[in-house]
Amino acid sequence: MAWIPDDVVISWTASDNGGSPITGYSVKIRQSDEMTFTVNTFCDMSTSTTTSCTVPVIALKAAPFSLDWGVNVHATVKAINIYGSST
Repeated sequence: MAWIPDDVVISWTASDNGGSPITGYSVKIRQSDEMTFTVNTFCDMSTSTTTSCTVPVIALKAAPFSLDWGVNVHATVKAINIYGSST
């Protein structure tokens, strides 16, 4: 991840597709409770093979994430193809 003035850029390396093209990604960000991961609507990658997305910092400070300034942002990314989601 990278911070730019008003945004966080989440990027990843495409995983092995298991023999079927990747049709999208599911991006989740951990909330302030440090346990719950929520789908990030700013990164609707369900039909995209792009391997990055940009999230406004203001969205991360708001519900449901409610993150404070200066905390680490934790995200999970799963690839999606005909076989389902990656681990």
